[in-house]
Amino acid sequence: MNHGNRLDVPSPDVIAMLAQSEVVPATNKPLGMMDVRCATVRHPTGEWFVCSAPQDAGRARLLDVAMLLRPRQDVPCLAILKPPTESDRVLELTNGYLAAYQGAAWAALGIAVILDDGKRAFEPAPVVPTPEARARFNLLVDEIHTELRADAGTAEQGTRWLLPEDSREAEALVRLTMHHVLRPRGYLRKVDGGALGKTYKGFWRGAEADGVWTSDKSDVPHLALESKLNEDVEAPLCQIVDHLAHVTAAGGGGVVCVRVHLPGRVPRERTVGMKRLEETVLVRYLDICL
Repeated sequence: MNHGNRLDVPSPDVIAMLAQSEVVPATNKPLGMMDVRCATVRHPTGEWFVCSAPQDAGRARLLDVAMLLRPRQDVPCLAILKPPTESDRVLELTNGYLAAYQGAAWAALGIAVILDDGKRAFEPAPVVPTPEARARFNLLVDEIHTELRADAGTAEQGTRWLLPEDSREAEALVRLTMHHVLRPRGYLRKVDGGALGKTYKGFWRGAEADGVWTSDKSDVPHLALESKLNEDVEAPLCQIVDHLAHVTAAGGGGVVCVRVHLPGRVPRERTVGMKRLEETVLVRYLDICL
């Protein structure tokens, strides 16, 4: 099933067969998800890890759970997202969102995500950027990182930011610097909903980026921001892939995740999943240590 360093996209027949696998409750409850079921499955194409869990209305965690439970990271995974327990929630998706999400999760993480919606379709969109787009994205993010460090300062040099008391304050500080970098480069901040807004429809839940900027003059036409303040250290993937699917479905782009660390807090090492996202798609994780 391997093709170079990447996995071949599994056929609909493979997905359908794996989706019928018997899964059992996970022995632990990763990330507080109580109804996770999983199993290692032998298939003619090779070994697979299969897991399933209902959507959490308040947070997206399935990708992170799959990465934590998968016994080996070189084994492909089928992750089945089931409807939330709240029966009044309706599955609503932006056009192209599911295919973009599936494309990013498969290309970077080797996880085939399907919805337990009766169709169980797996049609991943191509999301791996061209070398030119990656170079432009990295150059732009490097400039953002430089400005963030200059604006924030450090404990050794003197912190210039008012120390944020919560994630909302950190988000506002990061967003202001990003806007100052992006606006002269032709990017406009989008605050409304719809295809280019920061709010969008995920899987049985509403989702929201901490900022979205768009430009019709760049081969990275959309940028989404996710800002963290000492939070979600165990679940660094799902929201990022959510946002990447959103901007990809809107025409392409990337995601910048800025992790703000208060004095005395040491950033954790990047996980395998974080490294794979950065290597494969237009995602960057930046650390700002105050």
